Order: sequence, then C-alpha cells, then structure tokens
Amino acid sequence: MALPAKCFLLYSDRNHHHVQLLGADGEELGVKHRAEVFQLIDKTGLRLVIINDKCVPPIYRLMKGRDMFEERMKLKEQQKTKKDRAQLKEITISAGISPHDLEIKLKKAVKWLENKHHVKLRINGKRNNSTPLV
Repeated sequence: MALPAKCFLLYSDRNHHHVQLLGADGEELGVKHRAEVFQLIDKTGLRLVIINDKCVPPIYRLMKGRDMFEERMKLKEQQKTKKDRAQLKEITISAGISPHDLEIKLKKAVKWLENKHHVKLRINGKRNNSTPLV
C-alpha cells in the first residue's frame, strides 16, 4: 500500500500512536489513534496538517486544500511586508557636492521612496566652517 503524501508527517512520527485532532472548522475532535485518523482522511478527503509537534500527543488539524493554500498565501504576504519594512537606504551628501551630483542623488532617493523604502539623508559639512548647512 502506497502512503499518501498528505499522511507522511504522521507516519514519520512513530513515537506517538495517538494524536490530538482538530476538525476543518477548528472544533476539537479529541485524541484519536493513527489508524482512525487515516480512515477519517480517506473518508472526508481532507488533508492532515501538523499544528504543534512539541506537545504529547502532537496536535494535528484536518484542512481543505484551499484553506491550506490561503494560509500559505497569508504567511507569504506577512513575510513580504516584514521584508519591505526592513529596507533602509542611506544617501550621504557632502557640502561641496556639485549641482549635477546632487540632482542624481535626489533622483535615486525619489526612486527608493516610490518603491516604499525608507531613505536616510546624511549631510556632511566642512569641519572648519562655522556656517550652518541648512
């Protein structure tokens, strides 16, 4: 008998013969033997997803394929927003910068802002000059 891919996690964990099972709607189905879980999977056509394998017995949940896809997409979106927030770009401008170079750096800063990056502008003045830069 070939093992379905959706049951691999349960077969790979030979130490636990019983698992805590949650239904597709999140309701608790109680502690079930592995054989009962396989029968339930075959009967309902749902997939088995591990929730917490650190506790005894491990917690599994029955899910539809569509629900699994939606949760993966939510997780990817959250990771993408975290990644986007972490981008910080920095531009350093000295007091003696030429107008053309300043224009180039400003265009670069505008492009970064359009891409939703944070831009930090650092202005370096002359050390012996006491006049303010701004």
